Formats: sequence, C-alpha cells, structure tokens
Amino acid sequence: MIENETLSKPALKIIAWDGHITMEAAECEVVVYIDRRELARSQNAILFYEGDRAPIYYIPHKDIDETYLKPSDFRTHCKWKGEAHYLSYKGDDVNIENVLWLYPEAHDPVAAIRDHVSFDLKHAEVSKV
Repeated sequence: MIENETLSKPALKIIAWDGHITMEAAECEVVVYIDRRELARSQNAILFYEGDRAPIYYIPHKDIDETYLKPSDFRTHCKWKGEAHYLSYKGDDVNIENVLWLYPEAHDPVAAIRDHVSFDLKHAEVSKV
C-alpha cells in the first residue's frame, strides 16, 4: 500500500507496506560529518522511518563530497528496499569501512531513495541547520 501527499520542498510523503516504511521531506538543511569533516550538506534530504528503528536521513548523492569515500564490495539485502551498496571512509588517520550505503535500484515503493545515500550514525554526526 502506497499513499502520496504533497509537502513543501521536495514534494514527498510516502507510506509503504502498511506503514512499515514512511518517508517525508526533511524540513531543514542537513549536514553530515565524519571524522570532523563535512561530507554532505543538503536542503533536499529525505527523513526515513523503518519499523521501530530510529529515523535516518537519506541525502541526495549529488550533495555528497566523495573526496574521502571509496566504493566497497560489501552488499546487503533488505526485503523492503532491495540491495544496498556501501562506501567506506578513508581519512588521513581514520578509516571506517561501509559507513555509507545506498540503494541504486531501490524497490518501487521507496524509489525516492534511489539517488540518495545514508550514513551509519555510530560513525557520522548529523546536524540539522
């Protein structure tokens, strides 16, 4: 079951799989830091709720600074979203494996995250501006 409502920038509110997943436009600018480096800044983030997990942000891939990121061969599969691809952080003195993930072929009900990246909150600091 999917329902769409129009919100302000970006126009998005999606409820999928009878409420197991809810996505909506973040109403703030989101900034992400790893190792005290700003890796992302976006006014077009998606706030993503899945089951009883804490909500996370998905940031448009175009708003990510990939200078310190390297693709990983690691993959996982989610029955709701599809296959996740990962990126690792390689800083001057800090290396963090598989700290970002994306779903380049996310299932249709969550297709809005196809061009977006999320972050492992154990290693990333997310600020709302």
